[in-house]
Amino acid sequence: MLKKYDSLILTGYKIVFDPAELYKKNGITPEIASLLKTTLKKVLDKKKNTEDDVRRLIQKYPQVPQFKNYLTTHYSLIGKFDEAFEMNQQIVREHPDYLFGKINLAWEYLRNKEFEKIPGILGEAMEIKSLYPNREVFQIEEVLSFYNVAVEYLVETGNIEAAEMRISNIEDL
Repeated sequence: MLKKYDSLILTGYKIVFDPAELYKKNGITPEIASLLKTTLKKVLDKKKNTEDDVRRLIQKYPQVPQFKNYLTTHYSLIGKFDEAFEMNQQIVREHPDYLFGKINLAWEYLRNKEFEKIPGILGEAMEIKSLYPNREVFQIEEVLSFYNVAVEYLVETGNIEAAEMRISNIEDL
């Protein structure tokens, strides 16, 4: 169980547990933040009409990649993997710097055993700060998700020492 802190400072970046700081920096208003929270709950609970509701939000807020990511998650949870992949492809095209789009794409490449494509998505160093050198703040879910897929890639490609190093970092978090 993770202890809740306001933030952690690691070499070169800060990890926050509350997304408010990143929301403000990325133009997410309190109204949109509230919609993100309720929409995520609806997606995870597999509520009826979720797809239609999320599509309406995507249409209303096309600049917010999180809604598209929630539709990707919805599709994955209900077993529509082709639709999830297509939606994530749209995310990567429209929001190339959106970390969860990259992470989802890396998972897709792992699933398809297309290991050679992953460094092009996550960076050769498999370090979040190397991928986003100008970012100073990351949310805990971003960091854990990034290192989770990086570790899986490193294990699959036989780089156990690098995987263990990242697992140690995750444990420290």
